[in-house]
Amino acid sequence: MFIKTFTVDDSNLNEFNTAIKQGTGMVAYTADWCGHCQRLKPHWQQFQNKCGRKKVKQPVTVAHCDAQKYQNKAFGTNKVQGFPTIIAFQNGKEVGRFDQRHGSRENPKDLERFLKIFMESKSKKKTKTKKKKKKKNNKSKKKKKNNKSKKKKKKKKKKKRSTLKNLVKRLGY
Repeated sequence: MFIKTFTVDDSNLNEFNTAIKQGTGMVAYTADWCGHCQRLKPHWQQFQNKCGRKKVKQPVTVAHCDAQKYQNKAFGTNKVQGFPTIIAFQNGKEVGRFDQRHGSRENPKDLERFLKIFMESKSKKKTKTKKKKKKKNNKSKKKKKNNKSKKKKKKKKKKKRSTLKNLVKRLGY
């Protein structure tokens, strides 16, 4: 399965709305009159082209939406307060917004890195639970080893005590 890419228009609006609600998605909401959006457009298209050739295990959607034209029609347009706004979704819920700490929105590599954060978050949850189980097993093994070593130490202490008692008796104290 490849990453789905959309430039939202009347013909694919329903497909876009459905795709964003399933799996991971990243959408650039723009306005035609916005200068920053016009500067972002070629970089976003380059990013979409790169994503369109990538294979993924889970459904992933990368889209561009004219927020003013599809206000209250396209998914997530009601969450936009400024332009451009890049939002990451997981199963229809907003999970992140691209901002300065993620890099430059005009750098496709930074956009790709941002998307990967949310693509990998599902698989990380699975591996975390596996790691927790392994840690629990390791802890129980360590406890058993510790119990054995404690028993050995107790035996040694008893031997020392008995030899000291014998020595005290021989010396007549």
